[in-house]
Amino acid sequence: MINKWTSELKNAVKKLQINYSLDNSTIINDDDLKFGIIQNLHNVSEENNMLIKPKIPWYEESSEKKQVKFYFDLAILKKSIFNLEFRNATMNNKGYYYNDISLAIMLKFAKPNFNLSEIGEDLNKLKLFSIQTANDAEKQKPVLVIG
Repeated sequence: MINKWTSELKNAVKKLQINYSLDNSTIINDDDLKFGIIQNLHNVSEENNMLIKPKIPWYEESSEKKQVKFYFDLAILKKSIFNLEFRNATMNNKGYYYNDISLAIMLKFAKPNFNLSEIGEDLNKLKLFSIQTANDAEKQKPVLVIG
């Protein structure tokens, strides 16, 4: 399933490339890139059991307080097992615990004069994610999309 999702993500990015080549005003920032990917993935999400969510938090593994370390721009999770519950009823806090296959996606829209050093922070986040999920590497896949 993770390979199927990766293939669908590649197809979504290819569609965006084609649209951008026809009209470069379709993507002018990271949010446009994110929206375009979500829009293209939405067409295949139901048949592939995909739940596509922006701004998914990643928590520091060693933190007792479960502090958010960073946010992924997009995440693709298995819709059939995703469960959202109230974590703390007194604070009206929603929360979820997810431990199954996922694509963890960082996005970067490359503007004119783009420099590879601009993705250093994103690469560090994906490296941390890879290290902390190494035991489940067949289920968790970090992805960097540069548009």
